[in-house]
Amino acid sequence: MILSYDDLSSVGGSMSLIRREIEYFDARGRIAVFCEAPMEAVVKFPDTIFFVHPKLPLRSLGLIFSELLVLLKLIRHSKTRRVRVYHAHDVYVGFPAAVAARLFGIRLVLTVHGPASYEFANFYRKRLNQFKFSDMFYLTLLSVLEKFAYMKANAVVAVSDFEKRFIQKVRGRNLFVVRNGVDLNMFRPALDKQETRQLIGLPTDKKIITFVGRIVPKNGVLIIARAIPIVTEARKDTIFVFVGDGFAARECKDIVKRAGVASNVIFVGTSSCPQLYYQASDLFVSHVSSLVEGVGLTVYEAMSCGLPVIVGSDRLSYRLLSGVACFVEKDNPSVLAREIVRVLSTVDSEKEKIRIRRFAEEFLDLRQTFETYDRLLFEGIKD
Repeated sequence: MILSYDDLSSVGGSMSLIRREIEYFDARGRIAVFCEAPMEAVVKFPDTIFFVHPKLPLRSLGLIFSELLVLLKLIRHSKTRRVRVYHAHDVYVGFPAAVAARLFGIRLVLTVHGPASYEFANFYRKRLNQFKFSDMFYLTLLSVLEKFAYMKANAVVAVSDFEKRFIQKVRGRNLFVVRNGVDLNMFRPALDKQETRQLIGLPTDKKIITFVGRIVPKNGVLIIARAIPIVTEARKDTIFVFVGDGFAARECKDIVKRAGVASNVIFVGTSSCPQLYYQASDLFVSHVSSLVEGVGLTVYEAMSCGLPVIVGSDRLSYRLLSGVACFVEKDNPSVLAREIVRVLSTVDSEKEKIRIRRFAEEFLDLRQTFETYDRLLFEGIKD
């Protein structure tokens, strides 16, 4: 069974990957969906896998309450339905799933898209420069839950070597690296970019720079917003498009409004068809903040559409994308702006489209990802 607290039809990224996972296993008769979106609940298909993705609690009592709530739901559904495998995509689900798995003898596979305690610690250290006492208590609690989930899962999947090194401090057995893949049939270059722009209401006579994902500081949206006035001064023909939503959206809008470049920026909100915005664009920019290391799935989705990408430079990103992505110093809007102008002015987009798409076809095929998941999830489980 799959249980989700988020709308699986929104923008790209990890939720897009999870949506594809649902479709992959559903086509093989292996999956159920119990989706608790904010306004509705939908149950369908026979029960096999249980996935949970709750809202992120940022206080200790909220975390405890959230974990207890997920655990009770897991117990209720596991008692009343034929659940054979839990698949959790973060520690906030991994801990209650680990407890329930031991109670009912159910297999648990935990996928780590980013160590929760590492991301929390780095966000607050770099954003606020200090911890409050309550933050330290929260981090300690989160670390305990995280380690328990790592130790008790039947298999742990890291999406990169960075996560693997972090998890190896706790466990070394049944630890796998399965890189995020992309549905190459969905995310592919447009046959006609101008027609795609007309379809989604974007101007056909501008250079379009796009961001897709959660509009939160760690994804670099504030750095991008501060780079916009510099870019538009050098290139009057540029339009920036933000696809997604998040708590930093208002701050981004305030930045471009105060700079007098609001007419050069389009905030789309969430979209069930992010691939159209990749296909309509000339350049993709993301992950240019030091609040996070590495790149997200939206970068891979953009590359699968043959789109040149600019990302922040760090060891992990460089190891993954050296030779195919453009790198900039993080947290530096002026450097980012210069690189955007350089790429738009000098890069042959048609040649880049072919080269980047070839890379995606070789390394980012989602089928390989799910074939590996199929083995990990159902190892030793008979139909």
